[in-house]
Amino acid sequence: MVISLLSTSTVRMKLKIDRRFFNRAYWVLCDAKARFVILRGGSNSSKSWSNYQHLVLWLLQGNENAIVFRKHGSTLRNSVFENLKMVAKQLNIFHLFNYYYSGDKREMICSVGGNRIVMSGLDEPDKLKSVVGIKRVILEEADAFTIEDFKELVRRFRGVTGIQFVFIFNPVSEKHWLKKILFDTPKYAERAEHHTFTIDDNRFATEDDYKELDALKDIDYDQWLIYRWAKWGVVRAQNPYLLHLKQSFNGQNIPDNEEESILFSFDFNVKNSVTIWQKWKDDYDYWHVNCLREIRIGGTAETDLEAICEILATDYGDREIYYSGDSSGNNRSALTKGNASAFVMIEGYLRKHGCQFLHYNKLKANPRTKKSRFISNAITKELGDRFTINESCTELWADIVSIPCNAEGDLDKKFCDDNDVGHLLDTLRYFIFVFCFDVWLDVKRNIAVPKGLDSDENNVENNAYDD
Repeated sequence: MVISLLSTSTVRMKLKIDRRFFNRAYWVLCDAKARFVILRGGSNSSKSWSNYQHLVLWLLQGNENAIVFRKHGSTLRNSVFENLKMVAKQLNIFHLFNYYYSGDKREMICSVGGNRIVMSGLDEPDKLKSVVGIKRVILEEADAFTIEDFKELVRRFRGVTGIQFVFIFNPVSEKHWLKKILFDTPKYAERAEHHTFTIDDNRFATEDDYKELDALKDIDYDQWLIYRWAKWGVVRAQNPYLLHLKQSFNGQNIPDNEEESILFSFDFNVKNSVTIWQKWKDDYDYWHVNCLREIRIGGTAETDLEAICEILATDYGDREIYYSGDSSGNNRSALTKGNASAFVMIEGYLRKHGCQFLHYNKLKANPRTKKSRFISNAITKELGDRFTINESCTELWADIVSIPCNAEGDLDKKFCDDNDVGHLLDTLRYFIFVFCFDVWLDVKRNIAVPKGLDSDENNVENNAYDD
């Protein structure tokens, strides 16, 4: 028996629970204390089923009410209502509830104590006016809700101590307000619990369930990341700036080639960024270009720059290092401390933390984005799977797949500015322009280069890096 009733009263029941019938998400909900409880998960991860299990047992053991929302009320019967009934049957407590589903009354009411689970759609505002005494608010498929829906709900449910909002969703887009508000906005994130679930958290998943999700990788890599691994999805650009880099093909986890130098490419903004690269020719005279990792740390322009350099020095301090990047880092106004330029500060920080073999390749002016696009696409197409970017470079991959071109075929700077993206893509562009001139010389022999789009070696000073 899944549930045994040890005692009952008009207010509370004591239950004995057989743990074998519950998945991890159930126990997470039992322990949840935060105002916002985030259940982000892939397909078949048992997050919704575990929530219904917890909800009906929570109702038996207390005297509070709950409400379950979906975006559209028309979807409640076949999803929420039927699932709650199925859970009650599975737990052998179906007889302890009364079930109502009509236009005006969609509730599951406990026969001992009278507390209830109400079901409503966000498109039915009149039904919310009579809902009182709610202690728990559940948003099923929360990614279907808007930020305005969220603001309305947290305003509406008030006056009860310890109200919890439970968000259940697949992470379909990293640009979604759920991530921006509940993960990335401190005043909300610090009041939230973030839990991630995959099919591996469902002890009842079958071998066929696993095979079905794993098969997604070969037909839709993005959906495989979302539904198999609960990774944040990326909205793909219709006309991407970079055309030939695919995470399923170029997203390899290539180890550091310890025989080769390390190359840093920086971009400077409110949050500074750097990507770490290597390149070499193999014994068959083929180029290999690898991005080992990305680093982007928040904070002030001054503090995060030293933090980045300390990480770089700790991990690569005994190596031969070449560094370059955003030409704005040559300006004395780029950072304010001592009126020094960013690259002067970088050299100081790297040496302070133990780097000895440093070479600075100065980019005198940032390459035009249209020229940079042509050269980057030509190199990545020619090298194929010999141009790799580690799967851990999540922000760089997000830039690659999501940043579009404008109507003129140039980088859509407005999109980048409006969404605060493109900084990691810039590090890739600077890396190619500074460190891949020799690769370009080989590649352009095989293609027709439009007039004015050839690379300019004279734009880089102190170009001592030479394979």
